[in-house]
Parts: sequence; C-alpha cells; structure tokens
Amino acid sequence: MKKNPEKGEREKNMKKIKYWSLKRSDLKRESLKNLKIRALELHTAIYVAECFGCSDLVEYDWIIEELERRGYDINETSKLAITKI
Repeated sequence: MKKNPEKGEREKNMKKIKYWSLKRSDLKRESLKNLKIRALELHTAIYVAECFGCSDLVEYDWIIEELERRGYDINETSKLAITKI
C-alpha cells in the first residue's frame, strides 16, 4: 500500500511542533511555520470537527492576532487561508 505523502509530512511536522502553555509572549518567539501549522490545526478542530475547548479558542485567537501583527491577512472561510499582505 502506498503511503500518503501528506500524512507523512504532517506526522513529521507534528514531531517538531512544541505546544506552548497559553502565554501570549511565547507566540512572539514561535516560528512562522509553527504558527501557521497550529492555526490550521485549531481552525480544523473548531470549525470543521467541532471538537475543541475554551483554551483552543483563546489560543486560536492569539495566533491569528500574532499572524496579523506579522503582516499576514487571515481569510476564515471553510478553509483557513494565510497570505502575506
């Protein structure tokens, strides 16, 4: 059976991601790649799977604000799009 390359890439990225302890200041030091990955994960949990907690909503909001502060435009539709302004 052929391995799904997207799944393999996701598993590889998951090992690299460190989850912060909901401190807003930690987001400023986090890499752009990790912020984007975590934003996409939280968006899926909140808006697609509808399986989330209050801390997920707070973390998602903080990540979106951090991405906007870094000059990214956030378009929340059925799929999250993060683009440089």
